[in-house]
Amino acid sequence: MLSSLKAGVRSVGPLYRVINRARGSRIHEPSRSLPGAARIGSDYGGWVVDLQQMSAESVVYAVGVGEDITFDLGLIAAIGCNVHAFDPTPGAVKWVERQSVPAQFHFHPVGLGSEDGEAVFQIPPVDGNHSYSLTADPSAEVRGTVNCEIRRLGTIMQELGHDRIDLLKMDIEGFEYSVIDDIIDVGIRPQQLLIEFHHNMYTHGRGETDRAVAMLKTAGYDLFWVSDVGHEYAFIFGGPTAR
Repeated sequence: MLSSLKAGVRSVGPLYRVINRARGSRIHEPSRSLPGAARIGSDYGGWVVDLQQMSAESVVYAVGVGEDITFDLGLIAAIGCNVHAFDPTPGAVKWVERQSVPAQFHFHPVGLGSEDGEAVFQIPPVDGNHSYSLTADPSAEVRGTVNCEIRRLGTIMQELGHDRIDLLKMDIEGFEYSVIDDIIDVGIRPQQLLIEFHHNMYTHGRGETDRAVAMLKTAGYDLFWVSDVGHEYAFIFGGPTAR
């Protein structure tokens, strides 16, 4: 009975998603619509992307695996591109090792940050939760930390031999704010940016997300989708015909 209850909780995702979906927590609205936009992946791990801007040659980085690669696999099935997935956390590394994946899926056990080296990740406070975070949830039990390897986006691109990114997905539990600062500062402009913002979670306030969204708009990005949960955002750079 208890095991089936735990399985049910995991199937609907973290509690904050359930609460936010019920009460609505969207603090930004899309500024444009794109005819090629389509949802890829599961209800929990899915994202909306503009498929008209993508092809089998697209360079895709999906950062933050956890235990859901339905978006990665769905994108591979839809357009035949290679997907480079990144996650340094112990649970994700072990989970990916058990999966059967196509040749176009490439896993890298490193995280994305604003510097090269190691970062301290908070161990999830609840069994079955795979979200290792930058800061601890002040309302939850602290269960310790783990050090994981991280790289700046420019460093990863150099290591993999890429001079562009067509799509970058970031679900990195609070690290997104400093990463956005870094990639804007150095001039990296992925054509599409899919970002889960963590305002009102852990210790992050709405002001951090407001600032990040404003910076992205100033840098040339348009917001074309926000999830009903209000934390997942999709941006496109430079207009619908930009390559």
